[in-house]
Order: sequence, then structure tokens, then C-alpha cells
Amino acid sequence: MSINKVFILAAGLGSRMGSLGKSLPKVLWPIFERPMLDLEIEFWKDRGGEEFYINLHHQVEKIQSQSFLHNSKIHLLLEPELLGVGGAIYNLKRNFIDMDKIILSTSDQFFHLEIEEVRKDGENLENYSVFLYSIPTQKWQKHNGIKVNKEDELCDILAPEAIEDTVYPTYSGLSLLDVNSLENKNGPQSFFGTIANYREKKIKVKPIDQFYWDFGTFDRYVNHTEKIWEILIKEESAAESFVNFLVQKGAVNLSQVQGTGYNSENYSIYSIGQGFIIGIGMNQSHLIECLAELKIEPSISRGVVFSGAFHAQSS
Repeated sequence: MSINKVFILAAGLGSRMGSLGKSLPKVLWPIFERPMLDLEIEFWKDRGGEEFYINLHHQVEKIQSQSFLHNSKIHLLLEPELLGVGGAIYNLKRNFIDMDKIILSTSDQFFHLEIEEVRKDGENLENYSVFLYSIPTQKWQKHNGIKVNKEDELCDILAPEAIEDTVYPTYSGLSLLDVNSLENKNGPQSFFGTIANYREKKIKVKPIDQFYWDFGTFDRYVNHTEKIWEILIKEESAAESFVNFLVQKGAVNLSQVQGTGYNSENYSIYSIGQGFIIGIGMNQSHLIECLAELKIEPSISRGVVFSGAFHAQSS
């Protein structure tokens, strides 16, 4: 069964992106030369997505102005009040009465899932209203854990302090849903209190054990961008599916890869010594000039330069 409708959650405040998240909506942060949300849409198009629904709350006008969203197949749902994940899904159901089965995705993660795998997993919605994907997390990250029974069905949500293991499964933010099976609710709603309430519904869980690309916090954005650049420098992009995806979609121009980083008109990387600095909206020469003006030592600094300010990585 093919699922061709994708709901991308994009209403967050960007607080995990540090001070820069207040001025640049996270979904517009570039992964090299294309915005994160733009690439998320392209990613799901390659996996059968045809209709896209995106909820917005923070800095709506900046996001709405993006040309890649001006498409009859892309539908924006504005949330004057943050509804939470559960409330956003009920809002989707109210606004699009013909909604049936959907892929629910974050706007800042990319998983190793192929179209045939998604199609096969969607067959589980004949027996379950919700199909969740889990990923491993480390205890220091303080994510809630999920517990499954012998049938790989969700049976408990565990607070991190109640978990003894240093590595355990957590919800990835990615799921398949049968929206038709949901009742109607208004206002803010939690995901596990309503949509995926394991006390009232059978919820299937499948682990994703492979490495995935995560740009959801400032530090992860810097670290995973550096991983991509390292792959490009080693000329191994064809061997890594996500980096190859970036090249194929024009987010990465291989001719702009240099020994010291990446250099195009509106995006650059400068890497020297232990430093790794991303310049958003500037070429490498402008980036280096900004670092000098800001008295930033590039060989030991890590972070992002945007609108004349340096935003340092915390780890």
C-alpha cells in the first residue's frame, strides 16, 4: 500500500537552535545550499510523497515567502496557538476531510528508509491505527524511552531517570497514521496522550538501527554538516545515500568543495585546524573577513556566522 500524503511538523519555536533560532526559522536553515524544509519535501517525494501538509507557527511570514512552498501540492496550516503534535494532527483532520493514511515526519531528520520499506510498513495500518519508528538514544540526552511487548507493540513510555540502560529506544518523530480512525478533538493535544495512546490502542513499533542525519539542535546541525563535508572531501558522496541525495538535488555543488571547506555565493564552510565554521548567506572570503572583524580565531572555533554575528557551538 502506497502512502502519498506527508505531514511535516514545522511549527516549533527553534529554541534548540540557540540565539540564532530566534532570527532564522529552523526549517529555513540551509543544509549546504537548500533549506532544510525544502530538502525534507524532496526526500519524501523520492519515497512516494505527492501531497504535503506543513504546520507553521513561528516566523510564519518568513517561511511562507519561500518560493519552494508555492506549489498546489503543498498545503500550509497556520497555528496561531501551538497545538502540540497531537493537536496538529487533529487540526489536519478538521481542515482536510478527505485525509486518510499519512506519513508524519519532523522537518529536521533524514532516515535511511526506501520507498519499498515505507510501502511495506504501511500495510500494518490495516491492523494498527499508528505505526511508530524508534531510534536508539543515550541516557545523557534525557529523551523518554519506549517499551514494547513481544509483538513489538508499544506498552509504556519511560522517563529517562527510570531507565537503567545507557542506550535505549526512543520515539524518532517519524510515524505512519490512519487519520480516518481518529476521533475529533480541538485545541492543544499531546501525541502519546491521544493519537498514540497505547492504553487505548494497539501501536506498532519498528526500530531504525542505521545512522540517521539529525539537524534538530544547533550542535547537531554543526556536527552533521561537518560529517557531510568530510565525506565530500574524501570524495565518497556516492557511497553515502544522503550525501548523494544532496548532490542529486543540487544542495551540494561538488565543484565548490575545497580543501579548506566549501565556497559558493550564499553558503560557505571554513575549516582549519580544529575549527569548523559555517557561513550562511556569504561566500568563504566574506566569512573569513567577518571572522577577522569579530576577532574569532578560526582554527579553534566551531559554529555559525549569520548576519554579522558568530554563534558558537556549545560542545
